[in-house]
Amino acid sequence: LVDATDIEVLSGHPVPDRTLFASRLMELLGLVALFSAFFLCGSLLLAPFGASPWRVLLLTPVFTVLDACLAVGLVAGFVSGILRLAGPQRFQRVLFWTQVLIFALLMSSGIVLPWVLGALSGLTVEVPMELVRFLPPLWTLGPWTLLGGDWSTAAAIQSLLLIVVPALGLLLTLRLASRHFLEGLSGSLSIGREPRHSWGSPAFSSLAGRYRRSPAEIAAGDMAHRLAWREPAYVRAVVPQMVLFLLMALSIGHRAPVSVAVGAVFGFWLMVAALCLGASQGSVDAKAAWVFGTSPEPDPGRFLRGGAVGVITGSLGPALLLSAVALPLFLGAWAVPRIVLGVELFLLALLAFLPHWKLPIPFTQEIRAGGQNDITNLGLLFAMLGAGALVFGAVALLGAWPPGLWAAIVLSPLALPPLLRRVDRWQPTRRSLWELGIRRAGAAGDRRPRGR
Repeated sequence: LVDATDIEVLSGHPVPDRTLFASRLMELLGLVALFSAFFLCGSLLLAPFGASPWRVLLLTPVFTVLDACLAVGLVAGFVSGILRLAGPQRFQRVLFWTQVLIFALLMSSGIVLPWVLGALSGLTVEVPMELVRFLPPLWTLGPWTLLGGDWSTAAAIQSLLLIVVPALGLLLTLRLASRHFLEGLSGSLSIGREPRHSWGSPAFSSLAGRYRRSPAEIAAGDMAHRLAWREPAYVRAVVPQMVLFLLMALSIGHRAPVSVAVGAVFGFWLMVAALCLGASQGSVDAKAAWVFGTSPEPDPGRFLRGGAVGVITGSLGPALLLSAVALPLFLGAWAVPRIVLGVELFLLALLAFLPHWKLPIPFTQEIRAGGQNDITNLGLLFAMLGAGALVFGAVALLGAWPPGLWAAIVLSPLALPPLLRRVDRWQPTRRSLWELGIRRAGAAGDRRPRGR
């Protein structure tokens, strides 16, 4: 409704906002009508085997059209209401985070609903059926009853609501969006606050500088660290997954031993790290990646390594810090050694898998579904998900055996130096370097692309 090419084409012409918004509604109605046609065909094919086939054949197409109008009206009215309440300046930001929140709730509903239903198991609420029958989709019983010969007042009201409510919804939507629609769409989608200081993150730069990282790694890390919460496509893909995996970890660790709860949290965070790396390839502003092609940096792998660290710290850094602080408050002081082991195993597994990822420099590729890197890293993604399960099992088992727990805490850091040396040889894919105009040797992964 708000992300369409025809809006950009028509916005420069003297087209009223209401007309432009109506054209978008008609396009959405056509899309929903295509979906509804499949359900309609199934209903019509089953009509001869049901009760009153002639009523099914007569009313089902009408119900399908009205339900499509109602669905489009509800969604468009929701968007128009946000435009009117938030104003054109904050419209895209509020709409974006509302979509992310709704998507996260839908993905986690399978975990949240049992908790809610369990908490409300002893609650009894009496709802009069006289009111329920006038709500969708039960109001479709009105025309069905009228054609069956029952001319009651309730059936007439249901039939009237079935026809009037979708039409009023669409008209109200047009009325709400009649002003400021183009103004709301013309605003840039800045999903975070505008920085009051320089582009880089002072905390990230100072931390990377202490570990003697190169200026190229610090610059790429600063960019990725910022874009981890500003890139719309990345946030849409990662934030709902983070909420889902966190709720899955809480559901597994609920009323479980301390070691199991801690292992579930850090095992699932490793799975989220894999999803972050996979989602950080594309950007809506990928054309700005030419800056890497003009850089005099001799080792393009530094951009990849710094960018990957920026993605992980920007997305999972606050989550890991919050987990390390919050878990002892809920699980007690006995959870601190398990948390230390969970952090160590998380870092070891992440560093072990990083050099095997065939990735471009983060946020430098055009967003395209089913790209080559997605297919190339598919097996590795599942392997990293399995590694998250291993981290979960290791923390759960070693946490139940104190000598093994302390031995693992002491010996795990010994594996960091060789893993870091392997990560220092990590290079972006050769194809991505050619797309950026970087023709230097040392890139790993793909062959030289044919054609351009």
